[in-house]
Amino acid sequence: MESLFGRDISLSPRADSTCVTSFTSGNGLNFTNIQCNQNNPFNDALAPFTVDTMSGCMEFCSRFWGSGEGCFGVVFRSSDNQCWMRNSTTSRLSSNKTVYTTLPLADEDGTHSALVDLNQMKPLDTDCPAADKSHHSLDGYDGISYTVQCNKDIPGTYDAHWTYEFHDNPFQAYYHATSLEDCLKDCVNEHPLCRGVVYVPGLQGGYANCWPKTGFPSTLSASNTQLKITHSATIDSITTPDTDCNKNETYTSTQDDSKAFAVHCGQTNQGTNMTFLHRLNFTSCMEECASNKNGCVGVVYDSTLQHGFNNCYLQNTSSVFDDVSTSMYAALSAAKPKSSDSASSGGSNGGSNNDDGSSKGGSKAWIAGAVIGPILGIALIGAAGFFLRRRRANAAPAAHVTEADDGAVKHNPYINNGPAPAYAQIPQYSPGATPSELGSGQGHQMVEMSGQSAAKYAHKSGGQPGGDVHEMG
Repeated sequence: MESLFGRDISLSPRADSTCVTSFTSGNGLNFTNIQCNQNNPFNDALAPFTVDTMSGCMEFCSRFWGSGEGCFGVVFRSSDNQCWMRNSTTSRLSSNKTVYTTLPLADEDGTHSALVDLNQMKPLDTDCPAADKSHHSLDGYDGISYTVQCNKDIPGTYDAHWTYEFHDNPFQAYYHATSLEDCLKDCVNEHPLCRGVVYVPGLQGGYANCWPKTGFPSTLSASNTQLKITHSATIDSITTPDTDCNKNETYTSTQDDSKAFAVHCGQTNQGTNMTFLHRLNFTSCMEECASNKNGCVGVVYDSTLQHGFNNCYLQNTSSVFDDVSTSMYAALSAAKPKSSDSASSGGSNGGSNNDDGSSKGGSKAWIAGAVIGPILGIALIGAAGFFLRRRRANAAPAAHVTEADDGAVKHNPYINNGPAPAYAQIPQYSPGATPSELGSGQGHQMVEMSGQSAAKYAHKSGGQPGGDVHEMG
């Protein structure tokens, strides 16, 4: 089912069953020792399963959440697309930590093996990064404050389907982080709105050691004994965006008046999302589209933050409209010519060099014919009005004239009725059921793994100041 705020471009691996010579997973795990047509037998971490490509097999390895450790290598058999996860005994680094030593490999056409970079599987600093219950602002994200929860866990009931591709246990995890704050930044960039994280610095479950959460209980439990050490962070407050929609039905960019938007309050659009970012009001979101150089044609704005902290969605395609009371949509209309100083000043200089070639080379006789008649009429009217004006006070100020700081007067043609912005008709749309943000898996709940897997968590696939602060209870 379509996302409430449009479609995201798929990042799934390309279908290819051949051996790959180098690979880095979506969450950053490097496979540095790949042997084509070489089987690395034994040391299974999991029973084999079917996957389309060798790249996909390694991607699963980066997300494997095992019982006490993660995945340290894979074997992929292209004849039937079987994938094996390997445990930590499949390889080790030499004493100088630079050379792999493995069990003897076996020649086998169509069967390929790969080992992870063991340096990336080393435990990280397990100390809590700050005092327990201490409050902090998230660096680089204005308006977000959080509380550090040392040696605490957030249960799996607060997991969700995030933006990365979902897989069942034991491959639900995705994010790898090197610190609690790094983990929290992954959380903030997620959809729907992430409210906290669990961070496993010792990598006891696997490389994917950062679990975003949709919320948290009032009292957090102690770290899971199987994971040994976990630290959590709970988001306490987020600056609330402006909920007002542009009531004028149109908006012209202040930085580029050739860009005008048709505004649709209470609607969303199922176009393709180019990118998304955080903005505190609808206007600044439209300005981002106006300045975008990559083909932005419209924006969807979520002032509630319900679907994520990054609430301004820049789209490069337009699709079906849906009525959503909390959403705002703006479509970039046909561009109008940019304003030019020469248009207003060209007639004041007889020797103007702003005329184009066509005005220089053509006859100007038609101009005289069009102007002489009106001039005579104006002269007659002016003579009659001259006597009337002498009877009136001549000190009345001119319309639209304001006084500058130095006492000089300046003309402001936009005080009352400025030029109307270019406007495109509101596109037609077909009403229908509002799509679900989480799709058909909305009610899915992660469960504790038994036996080989201890997974119980989830997985991954600067606006204007002045907003209110919303407490995240």
